[in-house]
Amino acid sequence: MNPPLSTAPGRGSFRRTFQTRLRRTWPPVDAAALGAWLLAGFAFYLLSGPFVLHPAVPVELPEARFDGGVTSDALYVVVSRQGAVFLRDRPVSMDELRAEFVRAVAARSDVHLLIAADRNVAHGVATDILDLAAECGIRRAALATRPSSAPTPTVP
Repeated sequence: MNPPLSTAPGRGSFRRTFQTRLRRTWPPVDAAALGAWLLAGFAFYLLSGPFVLHPAVPVELPEARFDGGVTSDALYVVVSRQGAVFLRDRPVSMDELRAEFVRAVAARSDVHLLIAADRNVAHGVATDILDLAAECGIRRAALATRPSSAPTPTVP
């Protein structure tokens, strides 16, 4: 639609155009504030990273070349050198562990389990936890390891 035509006395028709004197501009970016935000974000990223899946219970993990694993929202079970079992940094008995597994499967059917057992713990303890998880309906489980210092063999 065309703008309305103005008929002034003694003049022909003409179109009126108006220009604004002020233009909208973006506010200037303060480099100090931007730097402070970036530094704070980077510090948060660095400090929160090591605490994602590291328990309060000291565990010496065995080495392995396999570097795959489960998702970060997995149930994290830790078995200490003395054979004590921890879930979310809280000591639990096998009966309490069974109840937690059942509760987790009831809440979400696709539950992942990550077992971090000390390298000096008897193999049977980790096997008992895996069997308990299978009985409760957990179908995906993994054993936590640390990266091996040995080179990965190449397949010809």
